[in-house]
Amino acid sequence: MNSVIIEAKKIVKKFTRPLDVEVLSGVDLTVHGGESVAIMGRSGEGKSTLLQILGTLEESDSGDLSIAGIPVTPANTTTIRRNRLAFVFQSYHLLEDYTVLENVLMPAKIARLPTHEGSESHKRALELLEMTGLTHRANFHTKLLSGGEKQRTAIARALCNDPDLILADEPSGNLDEETAAIIHDLLLTFAKNKGKALILVTHHLPLAEMCDRKFNLHSGLLHQF
Repeated sequence: MNSVIIEAKKIVKKFTRPLDVEVLSGVDLTVHGGESVAIMGRSGEGKSTLLQILGTLEESDSGDLSIAGIPVTPANTTTIRRNRLAFVFQSYHLLEDYTVLENVLMPAKIARLPTHEGSESHKRALELLEMTGLTHRANFHTKLLSGGEKQRTAIARALCNDPDLILADEPSGNLDEETAAIIHDLLLTFAKNKGKALILVTHHLPLAEMCDRKFNLHSGLLHQF
């Protein structure tokens, strides 16, 4: 089995407004490279909150989190997020006045990596465009794309810095069934073939069934089913 990519132990998260609520009550989760995990549950159970904590976008009240063997602390969250994580959301969050290629290269630019033609980042971006079927759209502004093309652009962008962990929150929620199936297969195949860990939140049972493991978040805990 591949090495552990993410390990969460006893993750607790409470909210005090408008009422005192313990959303996460000691969540444990370990995911290895090449493994895909689906998290399901009713609205309001804390699925997105858990994903934000696993992605270092939000702090837990207690518990331990390590990513790629590195314990997460307030001091290193930005570095881990930049170098180890990829996020795919229901909303694409693309820069619509930039081209597809420029959007895909944006994480490398933010990380201050070389992005000129012939650089490693540029080569990877072109490979990702080919993988996502977007080579013919490379120089199109993203505002001209269909919804499915925008989501594939967002996925290519997320993978540009070769992350260890991919976190997806309802990645096909705005798409038709046929396009959603393409997005699902793209994420799952990439994670398995490249040895990445994939954690996704979804209400879509057929997508969850495609993953290696699936959990229901209920009463603050993960229950495998």
